[in-house]
Amino acid sequence: MDTKEKIKILTEAAQNGDIEVQYILGTTLINHNDEINGVKWITRAAEQGNDEALVHLGIMYEDGKHGVSQSYENAVKCYLSAAKNGYSAAIKLLNDLVTLDRIAGKKYSNVLEFYLSD
Repeated sequence: MDTKEKIKILTEAAQNGDIEVQYILGTTLINHNDEINGVKWITRAAEQGNDEALVHLGIMYEDGKHGVSQSYENAVKCYLSAAKNGYSAAIKLLNDLVTLDRIAGKKYSNVLEFYLSD
């Protein structure tokens, strides 16, 4: 099966509301240089609570990649949503933002210390 056929099949399933496929379609499109539609599908999956999509979108916000404007605040929102579901990758990425002093006025040793500081 060629890429166009694969994208066509994925698009049909994504349009029918399959959240996992929406995320897969988004990453496939980005990998084939269609960043605008790729980000659209990843965002759609993230908005519906797909933890992998939330983390992927958070990384795009953190790095300012694939046409997404850099925003640590939006990255934190994405990571927090997935972290609340117990998604360990999101917890690690969120902790990294805090310990690297990307989101706070002063450096914290971990994400728990950051949240308890308020």
